[in-house]
Amino acid sequence: MRITPGMLRDNLLYNLNRTLADMEKSQEMLSNGKALTKPSDDPVKLLRAMKYRSDITQGEQYQRNLDDGLNWLNTTDTALGELSDLLQRVKELTVYGANSSLPQESLNSIAEEIRQIKEQVGVVANTQFAGKYIFGGTEVDKQPWDGTAWQGNNSGVYFEIGNNIKVQVNTLGSPLFTDVINTLDQIINHLTAGNVSALSSDLGSLDNNLNSVLAARADVGARTNRLELMQNRLLAQLESEKELLSKTEDADIAATIIDLKNQENVYRSALAVGARILPPTLVDFLR
Repeated sequence: MRITPGMLRDNLLYNLNRTLADMEKSQEMLSNGKALTKPSDDPVKLLRAMKYRSDITQGEQYQRNLDDGLNWLNTTDTALGELSDLLQRVKELTVYGANSSLPQESLNSIAEEIRQIKEQVGVVANTQFAGKYIFGGTEVDKQPWDGTAWQGNNSGVYFEIGNNIKVQVNTLGSPLFTDVINTLDQIINHLTAGNVSALSSDLGSLDNNLNSVLAARADVGARTNRLELMQNRLLAQLESEKELLSKTEDADIAATIIDLKNQENVYRSALAVGARILPPTLVDFLR
């Protein structure tokens, strides 16, 4: 087969263009730090990277849900702790009021303090997290306790913390707070009426209220522990997925620099060889 000058020229130009394309790709990899710059680079790796990125995005949303859930539960626990302290104070006052030797004036003073505590119980019932009322069920945008009646419902608020995994973050306030308020009303009525003998029964109701608050806090603690375990697991999973994504799509900078230097050397060598194989007349013309 006869090799013509035109064939040599075409082959030279083809190799030069291919080397230039390789240099361009290496420069792009160095500029953005990514080994995958377009789908044709490696379709399999690209699909894998897209899957990792999608999983990371979803995982970060779960992480935000977990953070919100934990903050909601912590707010609930703080509120229930305050409610427990208020009931303990009511119990102290009721025990003191049960002393039959106290004059009615003293009983009225005790009743007034418990009335003020009842107002604070209403404030606790209307506790909010991120602008949402935490004890009103799914009625998160309106006060569950309006001062006279309970306005919330008994529906659970659920956060998605994993693939098909949801956890209830709210504590139902209706049975808890309405029972407490009813007990306080009874104590106030008995004190103002001077019916100290009925306070013994009221103390039993208070103990039941305190036990209910204790049980609610235990439930909140159990859910908090679960969310913390899920959070630690998810953090480890996200770290692993980000590492896999980096290995899949990130460029090896040191290796890419070496490749670019080699490509530049190949390009210069090709130019030098081309200058020798092109016809002298053409070389002279180009000069």
